[in-house]
Amino acid sequence: MTFLVRAEATHVHLRAEPPCHLLHFSICLLAIVTFPDHLTSFFPIPTAGGTIGGVGLVVVGHPFDTLKVRLQTQDAKNPMYSGLMDCVRKTREAEGLAGFYKGVASPLLGQMFLNAWQFGVWGGVKSFVAERENNGGRISTGGYFAAGAITGAAVALLESPVDLFKTQLQTQVFKKDPAFTSFFGCVRHIVSNYGVRGVFQGLPATVLRNFFAVSMYFGFYELTKKHLAEGDEYERGTLATWKLMVAGGIGGFCYWPLIYPIDVVKSAMQADNLVHNRTYPSVFKAMGQMYREGGAKRLMRGFTPCMMRSLPANAVCFTGYELTVRALKGQDAGAAPVAEH
Repeated sequence: MTFLVRAEATHVHLRAEPPCHLLHFSICLLAIVTFPDHLTSFFPIPTAGGTIGGVGLVVVGHPFDTLKVRLQTQDAKNPMYSGLMDCVRKTREAEGLAGFYKGVASPLLGQMFLNAWQFGVWGGVKSFVAERENNGGRISTGGYFAAGAITGAAVALLESPVDLFKTQLQTQVFKKDPAFTSFFGCVRHIVSNYGVRGVFQGLPATVLRNFFAVSMYFGFYELTKKHLAEGDEYERGTLATWKLMVAGGIGGFCYWPLIYPIDVVKSAMQADNLVHNRTYPSVFKAMGQMYREGGAKRLMRGFTPCMMRSLPANAVCFTGYELTVRALKGQDAGAAPVAEH
């Protein structure tokens, strides 16, 4: 037996619930401990929800991301890994479990701020779109996708440096004499030697990717929630935890097949030599060069671990966001009906 949490002011009330609510309880309790009542007065609730969601995204998804980036960025002519399982085996043998979390400090710190920024912008853009559509606060299907596109472009300004530091750390395994071995060492090296140009290398590819990806990310998420909702669950924000997880997983899964080649290009640009002597100096030159290296298969390298990551990581991320918002607003986090297991 586990418990379910309800927030009222700064008090936490627990009541017994089936074991399937363990995730529900953990996220809500974390939200209340991290963002007590006096903090939410100046720290927007959607931003707080994004912070908690970002932590879950990284904890669940980073091992898959490490495999994806290493497969994407290995030498096309002399690859270190023959495939996904070979990458898993060699990473485990050479670096142990820690190898799968290589560079995790960058996304863990970055995703807390990035998701806080992303969900905060998302909330603001949704309000703007709802006002523009003037439909009683309801947003059209096209409105959700448009709001996601605007959000994605804005988020790229913060996401691009976070991804650069992460990618540079993850790909040091390919170098005989790594220039750095820690997150702060990576940041210090890049900032001191390459300045702003180094930090924002790959920004155009990140903006291009995010414009389409985040549009579909939030668009499919909202559409799935509407489809799964019964009665006024969607309007009241009381969907069951399992429905939030399904919607989050689908939102994170659906956009990858369409934008994956752009992500491969972004990773290659960010793993490239910084500023000088670059193999991939622009998005279009990178795409052409990579296509010549291995055709369409080169632009889909690392796709399997990416798709394996997308469902569980984004299910946890969106659920963390929704339950945090619900807890901090003082709603009963267990109001929605959930089947017992």
